[in-house]
Amino acid sequence: MKCYKNKITYWQNRLNKAINCAPCDYSEENIERALSSLTYFVNKQVEVDFPPLQVEAELERLMQLKASR
Repeated sequence: MKCYKNKITYWQNRLNKAINCAPCDYSEENIERALSSLTYFVNKQVEVDFPPLQVEAELERLMQLKASR
């Protein structure tokens, strides 16, 4: 299984640096790129950790438990 945690950490650090840089180095483009990449890899990691079929099966199981009460 693919793990994106290293890439998430990398882009999280890049975003922090872009936000906390000196005013003369401030760039909205750097912030937007880091945020976009961070969001992408977080979503990819969510897909790995919680595959759609697994989530659907768990929701179905919970609905059955609720109905049986």
